[in-house]
Amino acid sequence: MTVTFPIIALADGETADPQWFADITEAVNDHQDAVDELGQLTTSQTAYSFSPSSSVGTTATAILTITSCVLKAGRAYSVENIGGVYGSTANEADFQLWKTSTSGTQLGAFYRTPCSTIGIQRNCYGKVYMRRTTPSDLTFNLVLAVAASTGTVVHDAGATIRPRSLVVTDIGPAANWPQAIDVT
Repeated sequence: MTVTFPIIALADGETADPQWFADITEAVNDHQDAVDELGQLTTSQTAYSFSPSSSVGTTATAILTITSCVLKAGRAYSVENIGGVYGSTANEADFQLWKTSTSGTQLGAFYRTPCSTIGIQRNCYGKVYMRRTTPSDLTFNLVLAVAASTGTVVHDAGATIRPRSLVVTDIGPAANWPQAIDVT
């Protein structure tokens, strides 16, 4: 929101310094911009489950999706993979981010997480950064996928206390994050 008019009205015959109006208008606009940015920083987009994924083999398979994920023009985001993982054997889980589906564009990788056997979960937390430098917003399905190096893996979760999650959080202007993946 931008204020472009004087905050107070002058009485007939009164004059005022135009710079005073400019200073007040600028202060109000700066305050509103700060409030708008704070609102963006406190809004996250998530997909989560309190149930484990199915067993996934060596082909990248979607395990969580944020439908209608919105990346605003000129903004940067952290994307977190939260949960545990275990394998059918001592293997590795390869977590990735995809645009639309696993046959779409791969947007990032969380690298491989070493797995233990069934019942012995390993932390698979990872974070990547994305940004949108194009001058328009983008709405798409953001997909978290996993593949096993051999055998199968499960993105683990447990009822009420151990959700697995995919979380996207606005972290500020895209220009502040040049190392972030630019999503087009």
